[in-house]
This record gives sequence, structure tokens and C-alpha cells, in this order.
Amino acid sequence: MTNKAVKVFVLIALVVAGVWLVARPAYPAAESPARRDSLRALAPGRPIGSGGPAVALPEQTTADFVEVDLSAVPTGPDEENGLYARWLRGEVDLYENESLLPAAEIARLQKEALSLPPSAKIQNAAGAAPSSNAPVIGTNFKAINYNNSGGFVPPDPELAAGPSHLIAVVNSVFAIYSKTGTQLRAPTSFDVFMNNNANCNGTFDPNVLYDESTDRFIMGIDADGTHYCVAVTVNGDPLGTWRIYAFQTATGADFFDYPHAGIGEQFLFMGANIFDNIGFKEARLWAIDKADLYAGIAADVATKPLPTSEDTPQPLNLHGWNQGTWPSGVAHTFFTDTDYNGATYSVWRWANPLGGTNPVKVGTMNLESYTGVSAGYPIDAPQNGSANDIQANDYRPHDFEYRNGFAWSVQTISCNPGGGTVNCLRWAKINPATATIVDAGVYSSSNEHRVFSNLAVNACGDMAIGYTKTSSAMYPSIFVNGREDGDPAGMLQSEALVRAGEIVYTAFDGSPFRWGDYTGMTIDPDGERFWYLGEFSQNTGTNNGRWGTGIASFTFEECDGGGGGGGTNPSLELSAKNNGTVGGVSFTSGDIIAYDGTNGQWSMQLDASDVALTKNLTAFYRQDQTGSPDIYYLVFSANQKITGLGTVTPWDIVKFTPTQLGNTTGGAFAWYFDGSDVGLTQDGEKIDAIGMDEDGRLLVSLVGSGSVPRNGGTLKIADEDIVAFTPTVTGQTTTGTWDPVFDGSSAAGGLASEDVNGFWDDPASDNLYITLLGTFNVGGVQGDGDDILKLTPSGGGYTVTKFWDGDTAGFGYAIDGIEVSALP
Repeated sequence: MTNKAVKVFVLIALVVAGVWLVARPAYPAAESPARRDSLRALAPGRPIGSGGPAVALPEQTTADFVEVDLSAVPTGPDEENGLYARWLRGEVDLYENESLLPAAEIARLQKEALSLPPSAKIQNAAGAAPSSNAPVIGTNFKAINYNNSGGFVPPDPELAAGPSHLIAVVNSVFAIYSKTGTQLRAPTSFDVFMNNNANCNGTFDPNVLYDESTDRFIMGIDADGTHYCVAVTVNGDPLGTWRIYAFQTATGADFFDYPHAGIGEQFLFMGANIFDNIGFKEARLWAIDKADLYAGIAADVATKPLPTSEDTPQPLNLHGWNQGTWPSGVAHTFFTDTDYNGATYSVWRWANPLGGTNPVKVGTMNLESYTGVSAGYPIDAPQNGSANDIQANDYRPHDFEYRNGFAWSVQTISCNPGGGTVNCLRWAKINPATATIVDAGVYSSSNEHRVFSNLAVNACGDMAIGYTKTSSAMYPSIFVNGREDGDPAGMLQSEALVRAGEIVYTAFDGSPFRWGDYTGMTIDPDGERFWYLGEFSQNTGTNNGRWGTGIASFTFEECDGGGGGGGTNPSLELSAKNNGTVGGVSFTSGDIIAYDGTNGQWSMQLDASDVALTKNLTAFYRQDQTGSPDIYYLVFSANQKITGLGTVTPWDIVKFTPTQLGNTTGGAFAWYFDGSDVGLTQDGEKIDAIGMDEDGRLLVSLVGSGSVPRNGGTLKIADEDIVAFTPTVTGQTTTGTWDPVFDGSSAAGGLASEDVNGFWDDPASDNLYITLLGTFNVGGVQGDGDDILKLTPSGGGYTVTKFWDGDTAGFGYAIDGIEVSALP
């Protein structure tokens, strides 16, 4: 079929489609049957023609790999099989409707959007911001453009950052750079790179990720709408050997489109839309076993469909390994567009994918209601010096980025900031454990359009967002904005220009021009630097495609990410519930052992057997000393006889003043606190965690529920609480007063059902570090008894992050007491 014939065919089909669109609801549904031959699916350069009937995909299967040495692969685009060349040969149809709805319905929605009422709840970029600052721009250089892409429009750029390398991907090439902008690998065709795998050709819609937990890069890409091809490095060097897998994603006439991937704890997760001859069929999820990918063996994969009310599933993409804030457990969440109305979005959880389980909806949120801003369908955006517009696509989510217990996403909507309808950014911070909105906002300004945004979040909870900005007075340009964790709710700071557009944008696909489906923001493994691969109009010397990409880094000056490429690195001391061995050090439940985060080494700190201690050390506090060994305050889980003191009960605290510590421990004991003197007598009132604050108050948590006397009544205590005892007399006869300090039931979601088993109160801040008994899910952070959580005060509650993962440090034992010696 010639290109001209395709145009005529589609026009006829659209007219037919428009007749029945009047009564059609606004969510993904069937395209006109008349379009089935030329519009099998919605992707750039869809091959003309149709396949046979679809055969159901197996819900679990495996895929083998081929190994490729990148140094042996020629650089440069595959010009002969580029989109422009294929279009000239009449092999592809560029005029299909690039949305989940037919073109006539899109036109209706865009017309309605032009009548949106002004909203005072939009953050107007021309007005006051919480700060005139924006993320500080660092490295800034041009990257891949149309000329070295193989003739593709649009580019669909994504970016991954490792400790030393950046990988930029577009349709349909990739390039590798140093962090100073030196090109280490010239643009290389995906088709050429992957041609040893017979199913990896006709590639588009690329993804690229860096797995912080294993120091591996992953590239994924749609191959002709039938397979998802995954390339994995064998180590942290992306210039070396890769393993390439091809996972079948569609059969027959079905077409796989808009894949997006996310790094999980045990799986590489991916979500995409599936279309058939009629139109949108379903959204589908995949889970690929990471251990198989990294071991270089045939990889297990599971797949499940979602209900047809859902589209464009974005898998949660984990960040924060080097800061110790990854959630644990195989359950993973996805973010979906629900009912395709610009308002409702859902969180889905998929636990144990290889166990045959189905995804479960956690809940649905209404971002339109939360922000109070009416959301219209995105409209075509103007540009300087031309009557030809740029497509803004639709309001599907662009990402789902994890940091510190929360997930973040951004979409394009149309809104009216006061001067008429424009395209706007709408961002959201979500608690994925409860599918609730924590914060959200809409950012816009009159006569200016912001499109194709992407965001990331640093270790401090600050968010940066990159996007294209264009207007009748501006060529399409790269901008960045962001917000710091303490900024007012719903607000971004002042935006900053990263790279100005150079020329009127044109391309061979015709007006309104395709600009993309997405761009790529990511965060460095150091938890501090953002990296953005954005898109601007570049003078490429041809009218066939004038897009260019640029890479820039950004930081918020007040954030120290707290961890580079070397892994979690706090130094701490702890006691365990059971005997064990770690790092060559054998210990009992009565010992205190030390972990040096700078080198990952373990050592004995207090050897209980040297001082005749035989019971489990359930809690301790270290009082730092200068010029002599540190003093320790100790609590035991059962009655402990100590020479000179008698029997110390689980309601008591003894003071140990050492003469030496380590493998040979010596010193003297003294009474410090007799719990029975001040109201601790019941089984639930046994002590299981202690500390001291900067005022010298004793901080206590109990194994269960209890109560103690206080002025004017009784202070009730739950096992998730911490209370303060201000002593007037210490020793075997103890007196003083009790006060509440930390109410665990309201501090963070899920903490009310947990038992605080150990804690450390940071004397330099209000941050609290806790261990919990058994497995937990607190504030969206999952883990177990060998982990340490950090609770940072925020908005009347606490932001929860994983501070230390025992498994990462080789410590797989339930923790009793903790003391942090050095923060990262």
C-alpha cells in the first residue's frame, strides 16, 4: 500500500469512526474496525499489514540469551532500516492515531479543553514560588540528535546513571558518556547491537536502567511489537559484555506498545499496553527474574493482564540502595491510568509473580479532586516562528519513582492558569502501600506549554522535574524545576532553562509534529545528583528532523546524598536475639558487635562471657567518653545474676564501666535504674529498648503495653511508643518522673501494629532510628528484624526510610539493641 493510499484510507476510517463516537465513553476502547490493516497498534512506524489470530501468552515461560561484546559491534545508526528510510519505501504508516482513543474523539476532547475555566489552585510560574532557587545545574552537554538516530521521529529519550557512566537511549540508538560529557561510545543502533537474537529487530520505545543493588545496567526495547528485548551488562562496565534476551509479548495480530520498566528487589518489572486489530485490548504486567539475568542463565518471566479499565502501567522503579532505603520483599507496585479520564489513577501490587499470583488493586486516587484543578486532554502546543504545532500526546503517567517510602509520578494535562488553556505539569507524591496521595500540584503559566516531563527524587526527599517548554515566542527548550522536602505542599520552586531551542521544529511526519512519548530524569547512585536527558529543537541541517537531546546534572545544594557507589556505610554497634557468626566474628545474644561502614568489617565490641554475662542483652545504650572506653547501660531479657549487685531483672538497667573492650572485655558493674521503684512491674512493662537524649533523660520502650505513674495520673505506654524518664535519684533506689516522647501509633502508617525493638536517638538532629520485631511495612517501607529504619520529622509525622539493611551487610539476625557510631 502506498503512503498516499494509506492517508486516504485513514481519512475514510476516521469519518466512519466519528459517526459512532457521540455515545462512546472516554476511556480506552476499540478503534474503528476499518483501520485494522493499517493501524494494528500505536507506535512510530508501525508496519503496514496485519497478523493472524492472537494466541494466549503463557503466564510463565523462560527465555535464553546471546552474549555480545559491545566493542565488537560497529557504531553508527542503521540508516537503511531507519524510520525515514522505511517510510520512503512505503513499509510503515506514520499517520496512525498515536493515542488510546480514535482521532475524532481526541479532537472532541481537545475542543472541550479549550473551554476549561481558570483555576486559582494552579501554581502559576509567573507568581510567587517558595524559593527563587531551582536545582543547581552542573554538567551540561549535547547528546544524540536526529542525524545520528537513523532517521527516527520522535526520539523518546531515557537515561541511566551508574557510578562512572551515563547511558542515553532514543529511537533507535544508544550512546555512552562519562559524567563530564565525554562520549565513550558513539550512537549505536539497537537493531545492529541485538541482531544475534533473531527476535530483536524493528526496535522502538527504548528503556534504560541502572540497578543500584548489583551494579548492572539494563536496556530494554520493544521489538516490532511482538517482543521485549532486554540487554544486561555482566558487571558494572557498560562498554564490555552484554547478555541479550528476547521475551515474547504478543502473538498474531496483537501489538505490544509503550513498555516501561522498573528495577525491583528480585525482579525486573515491565508494563505495557496491548492492542489488537480492533484497538486497545488490555494493559499487561511482566516480571523477569533478576537473578537469572545476572547469572547468565535462561530467565524466568511471568505475565498477567489488568482489567480493561487500566492502561499504561508504570512499574515502581527503586532508588536508594546505597543509602539503605530500598524496601524489601518481593511485592511490587505499579501505577496505572484508570478510566482514561485525566483524573483517576490506581496502584496495583503484585506479590510473588512466579508463584502464579494475580495483581491486586491497592486503591484508586483522584488527582483532579486532590489538586482542585480541572484537567483537560492535552492540546497541540505552539512554537515560535511557525503555525505548525507540536503534539502533546495525552494524560497517561510518565513514571513511578521510589524514594524513602514514597512513589512519585508526573503527567501532562491541559489546564487554564488564567490566560486560556495550555499544557501543564501535574505531579504527585503517593504512598504506594495505601494508594493515597501525600502531596500533588499543578504547575503552569499563561501562553506557555510544558510537556513530556519526567522526575526523580534524591536521598533527602527533594524532587527534580525536567520537561520541554514551548510557546509562540519560544522554540522548544529544555527546562528543569523541583521542590525541596520542606517546601510548602503542592509547590515547585522557580524553573531554570537548561538548553534553549535553536530553530523552528520540523520533521518528515507532518504537523502537528510528534515530539515524543517521554523524556528521562534519573538520580545518581550517590543519592544527590540528578541527571536529565531532555529534548530541544536543534538545527540539524535538515527539515526531516530537527530534534536534539541534551544531558545535564542538577543538585540541591543542601542535600548530601549519603552514599556513593560503595554501598550502605553507617558504622554501628548492635546486639542480636540469637547467637551467630558474621564477617568471621562469632557472637552470642549477650555480646555487642560492631560494624565499620567504611570497609564492611565486623568486630567484637563487648564480649559478655569475659564479664560473666549469660543472658540475652535485649537493650543497651553507649555513653561516649573521651580518653577512656565508652560506658554502656545494659538491659537483659531474663534475670541476670551479677556479682556484687545480685539479680538484675528485665525491668532494670545496669551501668558497665569498662577498663577495656573488644575480644578481651573487662570492667565493673553498678546499679543505674530499678524499674520496680518507678512503676515497671508487669510482664508487658519489661524493657526492650533504651537511649538517652541530650538533656540526660532516659528513653525507654517496652516489650508490650503498660502504664507508669505521672503527675496527675497515669501514662499509658504501647510497645511502639518511647517514653522519657527524668531521674532525680539513680541506682538501686530510683526516683524520677515519666513523660511521653514518641507516639508510635500516629508517627507513621503501619507503625501502630509494630513493636519497637531497639532505637537510637540522634543527638545532632530530631531523627530517630529504630528496629522492629519481625517483618514490617511502615510508611511504605518493608523489611524485617535485621533492618534499621530512619524516621525523619515531616509535617507533624515522620518520613520513613530504610537506613540499614542487615542482609546487605551479611547480617541476617534479628536485632535487639543499636547504637550508631557514624552516619553516612
